[in-house]
Amino acid sequence: MPVDTASARKKATRAQTRPRIRAGAALTTQALRRGTTTISETRQAGIIQQAFDWIAENTSQTHTVTIEAEPRPESLRAAVRGGRAYVYKGKLYGEFLQACIEQVSKQRPETPLKGDLYGLMEVIVTKPKATKRRRPGGDVDNLVKGVQDALTQAKVYEDDDNLVSISAHKRWARSGEPAGVRVILGVLN
Repeated sequence: MPVDTASARKKATRAQTRPRIRAGAALTTQALRRGTTTISETRQAGIIQQAFDWIAENTSQTHTVTIEAEPRPESLRAAVRGGRAYVYKGKLYGEFLQACIEQVSKQRPETPLKGDLYGLMEVIVTKPKATKRRRPGGDVDNLVKGVQDALTQAKVYEDDDNLVSISAHKRWARSGEPAGVRVILGVLN
């Protein structure tokens, strides 16, 4: 039987490149563990900052809130007692919501914002030591619900119905950066 030299060369080439790919993946993983930022993270940070600046420049009235607490997604738990079903919120979410309400009430404007509001939220989550995820877990809309509830309860705006548009972004905290949420609200002209 004749030996196909082309297929033999392909197999040899694949065998040589596999260790290189694995070594490159290991280097990337090490860089992520050290907390170094990638080009895409730098671009994302620039885009988010541009959005914050745009709201500040193009709205008639703005308000910025910074919350320093580990963001938690809204989680509902269900239990049955005595044949009745009960639904309650998780303990960690309750602690996050309470911290949000306390911090937002200290930063609220003197008069609640009125009119059509545009909002931008940046959710910053502490990265665990052992994770392979590129982004934080939890649905971004569930991470935002606690902050929206706190903004409503602290009377930052008249009614949550006034919130016409909201954009949210979640990311890992950079080294030395505290976990939390940055919010900017602007009244559309």
